[in-house]
Amino acid sequence: MLYINSNGILINKLKAIFIIALLFGLVCRAQNISPLYSENYEEAADVYYKDTFNDFDNYTGTWELVSGTASLRIIFEKKVAYHDSFSGNYSDLLIGEYRYIENGIKKVNTLPHLTNPPSNLIEHTIVGSIIINNDNFPVCNDCPPGQKRVILSFGDPSRDTIDGLYGALIIRRADEGGVQKIKIQLVQKGNVVIIDGIQSYRSFNLPWGEYTLTRVQ
Repeated sequence: MLYINSNGILINKLKAIFIIALLFGLVCRAQNISPLYSENYEEAADVYYKDTFNDFDNYTGTWELVSGTASLRIIFEKKVAYHDSFSGNYSDLLIGEYRYIENGIKKVNTLPHLTNPPSNLIEHTIVGSIIINNDNFPVCNDCPPGQKRVILSFGDPSRDTIDGLYGALIIRRADEGGVQKIKIQLVQKGNVVIIDGIQSYRSFNLPWGEYTLTRVQ
């Protein structure tokens, strides 16, 4: 049987079904699906680590904080079935980009990476897939019972070349009075290496600390 595609070209129906099945198989080659968040999480081979409980959906969108002369905007997007060529596994990811303005000066703006993304998803400025509860380190004493958080790697394009200067972003929902908000905690990971006694920076442009952002889109 034949059918006509959107370009007016006749294609054998069986061939079309085969192509669709092949493309679907490339995404879902790993038949063993495991939730990203699990009390008994273990890494294995040929697995699709899936955001089974849609935890990432709590953060997708645009979030903003304006405080005095400083403003921070972060946009998060959920990416499904990212293929890790090193492990061979698939995983859902939460990626993000941000803009930070201080005293009217644009310190960082990686938001264009969302419309012109890197060839590899894990090269986004903010990226990760770790989901933890409030008892995991760092312990969240003021989190509601049962709340889960997400840990992402966080970068600063102008300072990523500094040895040992790595950042982690811990995020959670913190809605107030029906207004959707998130709390983010930017923490330093690793130790800064000082070479030849010279080290210009010990932090990113966005200072280490905790921030509350409100959903704007």
